[in-house]
Order: sequence, then C-alpha cells, then structure tokens
Amino acid sequence: MGKVAVTLKIMPTGVDVDMDALEGRVRGTLGDTLHQLEVQPVAFGLKAIVATVVVDDAAGTSGGFEDSLRGLSDVESVETTDVSLV
Repeated sequence: MGKVAVTLKIMPTGVDVDMDALEGRVRGTLGDTLHQLEVQPVAFGLKAIVATVVVDDAAGTSGGFEDSLRGLSDVESVETTDVSLV
C-alpha cells in the first residue's frame, strides 16, 4: 500500500476573516495527516489556505477532508487541486 499527497485549496468567506484563527481550525481538522500548510494571496486582499495531507492510497478520495473542512466556520469553499503519489 502506498501513500498519496492531496493538496486542498480552502477559500474563506471574505477578506475580513481572521486567517490565523481559520488556519488553526484547519490544522485541528486535518490533524496528523497534515504535511504542509501555507496562506497564499489570491486577489484584492483575499487569501487562501493551501494544505497538503498525506494519506494511504487505500483511503480512496479526498471527499472526507473536503466535507470536514467545508463544515468549518468562515470557509466558503474547498477544492482538491492535486493528488500525487508520495
């Protein structure tokens, strides 16, 4: 069984969202699977959180991560942007 890296782009509901607090909630939700997390500028003051998690390839899809992250306050959308073998 191998491992896959899944990159997720988490968009906040707006520019007024406390990104430090949101980053903390994302870290708590992803837990031990979190490999890398960074805040990236998008446009006009809006920033996105880009998180990479590493999971067993038997885990299937990233749908579970997306659903969990969408349930966080101040999250507008979650998108899987990349899946690759580790």
